[in-house]
Amino acid sequence: MKISVLLLGFGNVGREFCSLLERKGNKIFSEYGCTIQIKGISTQRRGNLYSEEGLHMPSVFRAEEETGRIDCLRSNGLYISPSLEDLLNNGDYHILVDTTFSSLETGEPARTYMEKALSRGKSVVTCNKSPVFLWYHSLSSLARERGAKFLFEGTVMCGTPLFSLFRHGLPATEVLSFEGVLNGTCNYILELMRQGSTLDDALLDAQRRGYAEPDPSVDIDGWDSAYKAMIVAQAIMGAPRLTKDMIEVRGIREVTPEMLNMTRIKGGVVRLLSKIERKQDSFKIEVAPTALPANHPLVTLYGVTNGAVLCTDTMGEICIEGAGAGSRFAAFALLQDVLSIANSMRR
Repeated sequence: MKISVLLLGFGNVGREFCSLLERKGNKIFSEYGCTIQIKGISTQRRGNLYSEEGLHMPSVFRAEEETGRIDCLRSNGLYISPSLEDLLNNGDYHILVDTTFSSLETGEPARTYMEKALSRGKSVVTCNKSPVFLWYHSLSSLARERGAKFLFEGTVMCGTPLFSLFRHGLPATEVLSFEGVLNGTCNYILELMRQGSTLDDALLDAQRRGYAEPDPSVDIDGWDSAYKAMIVAQAIMGAPRLTKDMIEVRGIREVTPEMLNMTRIKGGVVRLLSKIERKQDSFKIEVAPTALPANHPLVTLYGVTNGAVLCTDTMGEICIEGAGAGSRFAAFALLQDVLSIANSMRR
């Protein structure tokens, strides 16, 4: 069985996803009885590429390394260089894998790409937060109507299987409350500050290591954590469509040495905590620096590690932790979702 993919974006995550498919091809076939092939790739600045027979990825990697583009392979009779619109509307693929970046205010352009694919009955996998926290309900509804899947493991906790845990491991379960450390950048910075660094010095170190963006405001002001909490609330806890003004958000700029020292004396740590509380039909979402006591499950998270505590009606308290940043882990999240869809197609 062949599962074909149309890949949007060929940056660090997109390339790592393709490399992961190459490395894991034999294991995927032996365990899932299928082959995952990339039929098309669309990029913003390096061209588009499509082949009915599937792309030969070593050739694509080599072409991009040598020329900075992928559409230079179009001279091969098996390859064509179509427009993105043509790929979305006419390409023959099973799954759209989106690794692009979209507006945090509108979710565009990825939302439009996803709607076009889902409308054709094509499943969608993404690690792109904005279309999910903004349009989760409409995209999920469209997927159900067209018999497709809409999966997004990589949007929260970067591949640590939070959503698949809930989907496959907690049947008929309600999540009553949620606490999470969902931003690896802030966790890393707070750990350096706990060791004596200033916020500015810790931020520079995080930027040098590639953990923080040149403009880190979305991270350190708490909004990245808030967007992820919005996804969790809607996808796992049944919240209606949420907007930014419904969330209380405070970032780590207000964390002082005194707060860190006092917490350390008591044996705890300060984390940027995302909390979701469900009370009948209403939801309260808050993101804020929080002093956690020594016995809290999330105090042992170091570096860019993420973690979450789910309070459920069937299993009580469940804790999960894992990698919170990095293209390798985001690519694995995409692979998880693709294989989940492949498994359902095979069944």
